[in-house]
Amino acid sequence: MQIRCIEKSLNKIENSVLSEIQKWFSKGFEAVSLSLGKVYVVYAIEVRNNRNWFFIADDSFHCLEYPVAYPDCFFEVVDKRVSKLWNQSSKVDYEASSSKKISIYSFEEWDAKNIFYENLVDGDINAKLIFMRIKEFMDREFPHFEYENQAEILDDKWIQCPSCEEAWEEFSIKGMTKCPKCKLLLINPLYLKGE
Repeated sequence: MQIRCIEKSLNKIENSVLSEIQKWFSKGFEAVSLSLGKVYVVYAIEVRNNRNWFFIADDSFHCLEYPVAYPDCFFEVVDKRVSKLWNQSSKVDYEASSSKKISIYSFEEWDAKNIFYENLVDGDINAKLIFMRIKEFMDREFPHFEYENQAEILDDKWIQCPSCEEAWEEFSIKGMTKCPKCKLLLINPLYLKGE
């Protein structure tokens, strides 16, 4: 799933959502770590109080190294396909006064019965390694159509980087590929050919 940021100011968010956001962010924040118009991959969704909370690698991911939850009012969905790694689970929201259930959609390790996300936020090395492996898979699973760079098809399985002209045999059927020479992330034309 991919979403595009359409809002980042907390001043424009309705009060009921703002009180939820303040559980995640410090009071006094006027904007969050998002870029208007940028497309983000969704790694998990929590459904709480009839609202989707998208866990994404926001603009502070390079410092935090874990995804952050944002309410759906900041985004529009641009690709509704969900990862083949996702499953659904639920847990009780003990912070809510009525102990409502929260639905979670994510990969198996993020299952509601364990504390994977809490471990990730706490810097647990095993949780980080698992997340980085899954993040890399999910980042490449579907094409990112905001990317202008697409590898070129040379032959049946051979593609070429438009930047450095490196050619390689591509065995992946994922939507994105990475040039082995210059490491540029590219749309995989073999994925598009197979659609």
